[in-house]
Amino acid sequence: IFLEEDIHLLSYTDYGKPYIPNSINFSTSHNETIIAVAFSEELNLGIDIESKHRTIDIIQDIIFTEEEIDWIKYNIEIENPLTYLWTRKEA
Repeated sequence: IFLEEDIHLLSYTDYGKPYIPNSINFSTSHNETIIAVAFSEELNLGIDIESKHRTIDIIQDIIFTEEEIDWIKYNIEIENPLTYLWTRKEA
């Protein structure tokens, strides 16, 4: 577990994920009503909370590869496949 005085050691990955070098792994996420925090001593982990009805159609071409956009279009059996894939990428 990291201590309050360790916060000054906060660094960021190339993707902007915060971490504390040589410490416990953690991930945070929030939306309008929920805050989530996950910790692991062994795993590099990520979490992401999104509103079920949030849409990111406007920027999907910037965020997703062509293969991912095709996957979103053709996986209609998954409820909101765009959010399904986005939460995995974001985490």
